[in-house]
Amino acid sequence: METRLKLRQRLAPRSNGEKVQKWYSLCGLGGVGKTQTALNYVFEHMEDFQAVLWAHTDTRAKLLESFATFAVELGLMEEGDSNLTGRDLLKRWFEDTSKTLASYFDLAY
Repeated sequence: METRLKLRQRLAPRSNGEKVQKWYSLCGLGGVGKTQTALNYVFEHMEDFQAVLWAHTDTRAKLLESFATFAVELGLMEEGDSNLTGRDLLKRWFEDTSKTLASYFDLAY
């Protein structure tokens, strides 16, 4: 089955409005198109999501920086606050939010 169809079947929001976390992992060698596949999916199904969070995860520092950026953009903290504060605020937001969102953790080397 084509990867994009698999993504759609696994990640599409439920029509009954039930909120559940869904995960899908794209694995493969560098340069085979994992990031492009994820980008295409998000753009094709943007109407399904109220927020799209794209984190760079190749180092711990970049991941924390991504979390802090999300927290600022979501209005959870002010720019310049600690990245660790951003992580904690974002974690609480994930637990409490009713938004339909797509999160992508890009481990690009």
